[in-house]
Amino acid sequence: LTGGRDEAEGNVEIYHQGIWGGICDDEWDIYEAKIACKELDFPGVIAATHGGSYGHTPATIWMDNMYCVGTEKRLDKCRFDGWAVHDCDRTEAAGVRCEPVPPPVTTTTTTTPKPKIPMSHVAKTMEIRLAGGRIEEEGRVELKFDGGEWGVACGDGWGTREAMVACKQLGMGYAAASISTHIFGGANLTRVVSGLACR
Repeated sequence: LTGGRDEAEGNVEIYHQGIWGGICDDEWDIYEAKIACKELDFPGVIAATHGGSYGHTPATIWMDNMYCVGTEKRLDKCRFDGWAVHDCDRTEAAGVRCEPVPPPVTTTTTTTPKPKIPMSHVAKTMEIRLAGGRIEEEGRVELKFDGGEWGVACGDGWGTREAMVACKQLGMGYAAASISTHIFGGANLTRVVSGLACR
């Protein structure tokens, strides 16, 4: 699967004769999507996608007009027009949204959580600013301790409470949203703090 937001979705590509190629979406429906998800070891299928929902196919299109009964173990056991026989262009990519694999069930072992250290014990001064946003009220939170380098906070533990405190400290009132994302940049900056928790 390629082009999806996670490993359980994307355009379906087939490895044949040493080349990764796409599948045309003509006749592609839930039956074919179900076989694709099963072949990739997902527990089930949510949807079949059409029209290159996850981008274009590779230059090679291996399969077209697929017809699966639903009992096949692999897509190449379904009926189709023949390897590389198609009348499609690269925008007609077939894809799937599979049911994600559930996380493994682990036995819980009691571990003592890391102690939280009050910020005042770590630094005398802490400056805060927003950067990378489209407007001055949004962006990544950057922090500077005791006049050191500006850096970012690691996203673990970041939520509404932390965003509320950050907005208040910036003199901006209430937080509209708290997000852990890379869209505002800053991936190359030093992470100066992690596991922030505000009351």
